[in-house]
Amino acid sequence: MTGMQPHLPSLLPYLIQWFKHEKALVRSIACWSASRYGKWAIYESGPNMLAVYFEPLLAGLLETMMDKNKRVQEAACSAFATLEEEAGPYMVPYIQPVLETLMRAFSLYQRKNLIILYDAVGTLAEAVGSELNRPHFIQMLMPEVIDRWEDLPTDDHHMFPLSECLSAIALALGTSFAPYAQTAYERCVQIVGETLQICQLSHNDSGVEMPDMDLVIVALDFISAIVQALGDNSQPLIANHNGVVLQLIGLCMIFESVPEVRQSAFALLGDLAMHCFPLLLPQLEGIMQQLIPQIDRNFMHINVCNNATWSVGEIALQAGQESMKTYINPLLERLVPMLNNPNTPLTLAENAAITIGRLGVVCPAMVAPNLEVFAERWCMVLSSVKDNDEKSSAFQGMMTMIGTNPQGISKAFLYFCQAALNWQTPDTYLMNMFVQTFAGLKQLAGDEWEASMSMLDPQVRQLIKDRFNA
Repeated sequence: MTGMQPHLPSLLPYLIQWFKHEKALVRSIACWSASRYGKWAIYESGPNMLAVYFEPLLAGLLETMMDKNKRVQEAACSAFATLEEEAGPYMVPYIQPVLETLMRAFSLYQRKNLIILYDAVGTLAEAVGSELNRPHFIQMLMPEVIDRWEDLPTDDHHMFPLSECLSAIALALGTSFAPYAQTAYERCVQIVGETLQICQLSHNDSGVEMPDMDLVIVALDFISAIVQALGDNSQPLIANHNGVVLQLIGLCMIFESVPEVRQSAFALLGDLAMHCFPLLLPQLEGIMQQLIPQIDRNFMHINVCNNATWSVGEIALQAGQESMKTYINPLLERLVPMLNNPNTPLTLAENAAITIGRLGVVCPAMVAPNLEVFAERWCMVLSSVKDNDEKSSAFQGMMTMIGTNPQGISKAFLYFCQAALNWQTPDTYLMNMFVQTFAGLKQLAGDEWEASMSMLDPQVRQLIKDRFNA
């Protein structure tokens, strides 16, 4: 790209002109080529240059999406999806014309290109997020998309991309997805139940064909999106039909032959823990018995292990000390070696660290005695994680554990200082915890505090004093 940049101010407008070339193949290739320079048109063409390069590219692709040639439609729609993914929030001012084109395309495109169109709609929802949540946008979009999904046979291969599209829309609309939630949720539950039933029959009867388990995965993911969209308001939905979805999730969590089914089941479990925990609590013992073995220290199925680890943290925050104390030691036996293993993939190590921190929030007296074993690696792993609520809760747990067992952080003190300084925007509560924690350590160290601080780089030492009064 660097070598091409000097030529792009003249090359990109030239490619856009060729969107109207008489040869369909040229139009297709021009769309494909131009989309590769979308990032430059948005971010690197210069200040206040969107109208010069990005807007003509966007307008050209939208117009070419309505081409009568199927291959040109395919190329233009794919190029548009690439562009909107690159643009992200820069797409917000153009939602109206984009939706108008996408809705017209639904009446023009045939089966093959509809799959690309579903992807383009879902990518728009991901790009603009809650900006899509406007009554006139919802009215433009939802009748077309939800009617297609409801009319689609379950065994139609379009069920996968269309469900993924609707999941993205649900997350963007939030609680405004509520009018469509019950119908969508009930069909997803039906898909999961029927597919698992056919799967069981296929094991017992060689004449019954094994169903496509991707149906279960996409349905579980759609339910997750609905729960995230509605938040706590999803509880009545999940409670319907005696909470049958919880029974289905239980079956999916132990579905050994397709790890991706377990992966989606644990993701949904974590979402339910955040928003519907009262419904999980009566079944917590059975859930934990299924969940803990999936935290595999050998991480044979990384994504399964990752989601299981994350969901434990979410459950712990909701369950509290009395409900979690039975499971702390079995969890630490798996999480600590996973965190300390240098071969553990970074995302899994981060989730393990966050969950250990959250266990420290709930049961500090049980986790804190192990502080010396994991504190150094814990601080190293979370130092590079961007500030967010999950990281915040983990640090609250760490500092609660330090308060319980201050000696446990002594060997990892330098790493803790660096991890604390790497916070960019701690909220008031967390900042107060940092100040109190450093004050407590300073008081405990007494005359040895200055010796400990002298081990730090002078600049780091000054930052600790300035930010945390230490």
